[in-house]
Amino acid sequence: MKATFWGALMGAVLAVGPAGAQTYRYVSGPADAPSFDPEAGAVTIVSEGGGYWYRSVAERPGGSVRVLEVRVGPEGGLRSAVETEDGRRSSLTVEGTRVVLRRGESRDGKGFEIPPGRLPCADESVVLAAAAAAARGERREILLVDFAGRAIEAALVPGPEERMDTPAGSFSCRRVDLVLRVWIFRPVIRLWVVPTPSPGFLVRQEGKRSALGPVYITVLSGIDP
Repeated sequence: MKATFWGALMGAVLAVGPAGAQTYRYVSGPADAPSFDPEAGAVTIVSEGGGYWYRSVAERPGGSVRVLEVRVGPEGGLRSAVETEDGRRSSLTVEGTRVVLRRGESRDGKGFEIPPGRLPCADESVVLAAAAAAARGERREILLVDFAGRAIEAALVPGPEERMDTPAGSFSCRRVDLVLRVWIFRPVIRLWVVPTPSPGFLVRQEGKRSALGPVYITVLSGIDP
């Protein structure tokens, strides 16, 4: 199993942390499963141009490897992202008021208009946006875009401070609810993050892969220096 988010976000191991070559590892599985085989992922984050650059590597079910490179602003908003897997390449780029998805080396792409007041996010960048919202203690409206070509309006809603015990240790966290606006449904992915020092990192996550699927739990299992 992997550390995952609902829908397309459920496919990648998440590992985010402060600038430098520090690695955060996670395990994930169904909440009602007695045991599962964990998989690990790693990311390196570097402060760059008033924001952050990070590169994550995650093993997919079946053995394929996904490499994701993302550049975000100081609040976790997407600037650009490139995903490669099994020789296939896709990119997401913010161009003016749109996020543009391109496949391979094509100049043509699928554009998503960014509604006024919404922060564009993609894959792991939503964790950084959640940490930034938690640090401010303010709700943040976002547009969540994935490499499958979907764009979902959502909100990051900070909650109370809570202490979370994990295999990696005990952490003082801020809970953030990621509320997705999918038709008439409002599925919620619950995140517990350490918001400071910026850009923060994920400690625990609870959410579904689909509306009718089981709840998955992701926890921080280790921190490598």
